[in-house]
Amino acid sequence: MKQDIYRRIAKRWPIKTVLRRYYGQTVFLPRASYSDIALRCLGEYEPDNCKILVQLALPKTMMLDVGANFGLTSIPVLVNCPEVKVLSFEPSPIALKFLRRTMRNVSFKDRWELIEQCAGAEVGATEFTLSEETTAEFDGIRHTKRVQSHEMRQVPMTTIDAEWKRRAYPEVSVIKCDVEGAEIAVLRGAVECINRTRPYILMEWNRINIQAYNFTSSDLIGVVEQFDYDIYALPGMIRVANCVEVDLQALVTESLLLAPRKRPPVSQRAQ
Repeated sequence: MKQDIYRRIAKRWPIKTVLRRYYGQTVFLPRASYSDIALRCLGEYEPDNCKILVQLALPKTMMLDVGANFGLTSIPVLVNCPEVKVLSFEPSPIALKFLRRTMRNVSFKDRWELIEQCAGAEVGATEFTLSEETTAEFDGIRHTKRVQSHEMRQVPMTTIDAEWKRRAYPEVSVIKCDVEGAEIAVLRGAVECINRTRPYILMEWNRINIQAYNFTSSDLIGVVEQFDYDIYALPGMIRVANCVEVDLQALVTESLLLAPRKRPPVSQRAQ
């Protein structure tokens, strides 16, 4: 109720950018957006997922934040893990307008790098669906119809493998992937990085979003088996072993953790 009242009032407010304190940093957000309301009402953004990312990010490694949006899942890692670097991928012109301002003002800008491109299965360009500023968290390659589409714009596309190689094969301990249904395509473009560094992968699996790409639980199981990984449904860390279990867990959660079955020590993986 309070969230609805704030949203109605905030949408009429003449100043459309709001500054909020988050993990001791100043973040810039569209007023009345999902992220703004989460910080105003809860003080946190996806706290369960952020806690897991902080725990999985190893010292002297990198986290990849694919679908960084306003940077609210990168910041907890950068604050709590001083020896971790974050490489964020974000193509939305709307989100970038706010994310760039946040990145210029944080205290750890030397450890936070931004790639203003989509991450996908191949390098090139793609059409990208934009919504209004207050629903920019839902921007993506396909129109999922969860919010109203505002316009289509062409944006550049890269792959995790291409950017990982460009940076001389850094050690990656965790990947966060939240790209409104295109998660399978992102993983298909990260085969070498995943096989070499064996990171944990925290990903969104939303039933409505994946329909826009014609992905199914079979596609997810296929990718996971290819990588020799297991799936755990969050926040309860419930192991998911087949398509039926994926579909059932998707009724109650959108967050999955992909965990490597074999993960050698960092010292060995760096050789």
